[in-house]
Amino acid sequence: MIYYKHYMGDYQRHTGHLTLTQDGAYRRMMDHYYSTEEPLPASPDALYRICGAMEKKEREAVDFIAKSFFTKVAGQLHHQRIDEEVSIAQEKIANLKANAQAGGKESGKKRASKIEANASPNAQADDEAKTNISHKSVVSSKSKDLQKPIALAALPSWLSESIWSDWVNYRKSIKAPLTQKAAELCIAKLEALKSAGNDPKDVIDQSIMSGKWTGLFPIKVDVKNVASPMNKAKFDPTAYVNRNAPRNAK
Repeated sequence: MIYYKHYMGDYQRHTGHLTLTQDGAYRRMMDHYYSTEEPLPASPDALYRICGAMEKKEREAVDFIAKSFFTKVAGQLHHQRIDEEVSIAQEKIANLKANAQAGGKESGKKRASKIEANASPNAQADDEAKTNISHKSVVSSKSKDLQKPIALAALPSWLSESIWSDWVNYRKSIKAPLTQKAAELCIAKLEALKSAGNDPKDVIDQSIMSGKWTGLFPIKVDVKNVASPMNKAKFDPTAYVNRNAPRNAK
C-alpha cells in the first residue's frame, strides 16, 4: 500500500498515554506494516532495525509498543485493524484489475464490430444482435460469479462447504459480495491462519460476529488478566513478579 487512512480521533484515544518516543516507534511500525502488507517480525532485533532504534530508551519504547498493540502469532506480530485495512485494500485492487480486464475485452469486441459493419451492409444489424447477446452473457456470468465466488469442488479438503457458505452469505449481507479473486484471497488467508493454529470455523465465526469485518484475522487472545496501561485495575503484582522472574531462579 502506498497510503492508508489515519483517523486522528481514534488514534489519539488509543495512544494519548504514549511518550513521544513510544509514539514515534508505533508510527514507524505501522508504516512498515502497511507498506509491506505483511505482519511485523516478532524478533526484537528486526523491530529495532525497522524503527531505527539505537538508544536504550528507543529500544524499550519499541518493546513496549510491540507488547501493547500487537499480537504474536506463529513468529509474527499481527495488528487487527491493520490486517483489516490491508485486506480491504487488496480486495479493491483485485476488483479494479478484474474490471479493467473485462473493460479491455469489451472494447476489443466493439472495435471488431465496427470493422465488420463497414464490410457488409447487413453486418450492423447482425452485430447489434450479437453484442446484445454477448453483453447479456457477460452480465449473467458476472452475476453468477457474485453468487458463487468459487466452485465448491475447488474448496480445499479442510474447508467444509457449510462453513464457506456462511462466509459467502455473510459478505453478501454486509453488501460486500466476494469476487472470484477475493474468494481465492480469503481461502489463502484461511490456510495461512490454519497453519498458525487458528481453526478456520472459529476465524470465520469471529468475523461474522463482528457484524462489519470484511477480512479474516487471527483469533483474538484473551487479555483479561494481562497487565497494561489500559487495564491497571486488573494488575496482579504477584502474578507479574512470577511471570517476569528469571527462568533459572530457584
